[in-house]
Amino acid sequence: MNYKKKRQDKIARQIQKEYTALAQLENVRELGTLCVQHEITKEDLFELIAKKEGFDDRCKG
Repeated sequence: MNYKKKRQDKIARQIQKEYTALAQLENVRELGTLCVQHEITKEDLFELIAKKEGFDDRCKG
């Protein structure tokens, strides 16, 4: 692989990382908006996730 191709691949990977980070940020922002709109606290959110994943309260210390 020549230098030009390696450089293009490196730039493409960096663009993909930035795109992925922006998409993740948008998801977090959307989740935050939904939580505020429906008055869901962080504890409520963790409880919902735990129930969905099948965890129970016996794991708490």
